[in-house]
Amino acid sequence: MAQLGVVKKVGGLFLQGGRSLRDFVMFNTKSNVTEMEGAVVQSPTTTLGSNATTNSNDEDGTWTVSDLKGAENTTTTDTDCDSSDHDSGMESTTTTSSSSTTDSAMDLLPKGPRWAIAHPETDLSGTWRPLVTKEFQQEYDTYLQNCGTSYMFRQVVLNFASTTRETITQVDQGRVLHFYGTAPGGNGWKRSLISSGADADDESSDESYEPIHAEFLDPDKELVKVEAWWEDCGRVHKSFLRNKPKVRGGEFESKRYLITDEVTGEKQLVCESIFHPSQKHLDNPSSEFKPAFVRWKYQRES
Repeated sequence: MAQLGVVKKVGGLFLQGGRSLRDFVMFNTKSNVTEMEGAVVQSPTTTLGSNATTNSNDEDGTWTVSDLKGAENTTTTDTDCDSSDHDSGMESTTTTSSSSTTDSAMDLLPKGPRWAIAHPETDLSGTWRPLVTKEFQQEYDTYLQNCGTSYMFRQVVLNFASTTRETITQVDQGRVLHFYGTAPGGNGWKRSLISSGADADDESSDESYEPIHAEFLDPDKELVKVEAWWEDCGRVHKSFLRNKPKVRGGEFESKRYLITDEVTGEKQLVCESIFHPSQKHLDNPSSEFKPAFVRWKYQRES
């Protein structure tokens, strides 16, 4: 394993090595970069680019990671990544210029089940509005209850679920996803996820990679650890959140991907949230922490 590099500070962001971190910090304003502070990221050594910029406009200078998810490390083993073999609802961001451009991009896809980049035809960018139904509210209420939240907290969250928005900016071939979540009466929640996995520009021909783990303060001001990558040939973005003290060893997992609504034909974002209690709580039938699952569906507003 490569030696860890020297910690460098860029505008409040602490980075400790990482070739993939080149992709995280080397953005200019054309990439709509959003910034992070208070993150400690570990990976192999690299040199930060001259275009690296970070700025925080949060009052407390805190950046957090995506919604509370993270658990068992499951990936697909499908290595046939032709677009014709996958769901037609997957968002396409390729232009109609020429087939040679698409073929060239396909030739540069990483190997293995875990990628640092998205498929060329996948882009989760947009401002997304949740589709809230009675069935969803019931599922979400059970999910929150199994995560150990109080009745009063659940009622507040459920009442405002339909008014929330999530803006995603996917940059650098999906190596980084920037999130900005909004809710009435509250400050926007900004966080960025850095993907680690096999990369198209890796010099080696195997599936090797160095995982990236970042530490953040979450909305509860608890220090958590997050890891993210792409799977299913770069069409599904997976992230994990661990080390959250409030759930006493529990882990949160999320999967994000695009589908096409069968009725309207519009693109929708799906986010599957899974809570995995620690083994100690799984073995205790009376524990307040239980396995939980909820599926969010979002409609694009812009």
